[in-house]
Amino acid sequence: MPDESPAFDLVCRLLGERTDLTVSQVRGTVRLALQEAGLFDSVVTHAEMAVVARRLLAQELAAGGVPDAEALCASLADRIATVPDERVEDTPDAVFARLGLAS
Repeated sequence: MPDESPAFDLVCRLLGERTDLTVSQVRGTVRLALQEAGLFDSVVTHAEMAVVARRLLAQELAAGGVPDAEALCASLADRIATVPDERVEDTPDAVFARLGLAS
């Protein structure tokens, strides 16, 4: 989806390749972990996604019955941490829009 960050798309694609979860299950699980971290799928960076994968996503995956979720998430975190984010100018309007304060 166009409203989601490249980091979110990448981790979802990698999880889809490495687990038996459906696309909807993968995306929902990643969103739950992001929500717990206070992040949004539309703006999460690769570095932030790596931290979420390492610290929170394993718990969500384990709760969903994914075997060896800890090792899987460590591998994901290592992989996505190496992907540089595109530089995007963060204008005040963009910040306020993310915070829901746009007029």
